[in-house]
Amino acid sequence: MEAFIKQLFEHHLKGVRKALYESESFTADVEHNMDNIEGAFYTVYSMLLEHVDKNTIDEKIEYTVRGELPREVRRLIVPRDDEKIIDVLDTEFNSELYADALYKLSEYEIIIITGEPQVGKTTLALQLAHHIKCEKGLDRILLDRYGKTGIENFKEVKNSVIIFDDALGKPSDEKYSDYAHNTGQVMELKSNPLNNYIIMTIDSQILERIKNDQTRFGEYLGNIEIVKLNKNEEV
Repeated sequence: MEAFIKQLFEHHLKGVRKALYESESFTADVEHNMDNIEGAFYTVYSMLLEHVDKNTIDEKIEYTVRGELPREVRRLIVPRDDEKIIDVLDTEFNSELYADALYKLSEYEIIIITGEPQVGKTTLALQLAHHIKCEKGLDRILLDRYGKTGIENFKEVKNSVIIFDDALGKPSDEKYSDYAHNTGQVMELKSNPLNNYIIMTIDSQILERIKNDQTRFGEYLGNIEIVKLNKNEEV
């Protein structure tokens, strides 16, 4: 049993070492960070020998690799093999619309994708997020829905694509999500040195309504690039 656990431990450690050396964000401090991670893995190894619950071990490993993220944000990570990503990569949009959206996201670091329900706002957001993550060498994609995660939880997030899906809530909601009043903090997430890219999807009815309401969002709206997605934009 102990030999199997040791083999499992060394397998995980080898994977983390490979990921660490390939990550641009660790270039300057590779050896220092590797030492820290190896130390943390020895702790995990001890836990394995004591037959600690697998979920506890997985959480420990995840915290070691993504320790800068609070629990509320870690749960928003879209895994590389997530079906959402696999499916959206097969979806094709109007080439001009996609190129325009990608340019705006790359240039201005924050965009709004708007349109009626079920036109593909989330699909386009995930596809753009995957593209910009690979192009810019970012660490992860985060996906929050309906503004449920407090914006204060994102203040330490960096090198990420953050999707705020239905950022202001659903058309049927009686009031907007907190992001309507915390737009300044959302804008700050893209500031250097955080190096984040922000995609907000907003129902077109909500976007039109909020333009006339007294919210902080309305004040910032003129500084955010908007991508209008119509029906039948998918090819």
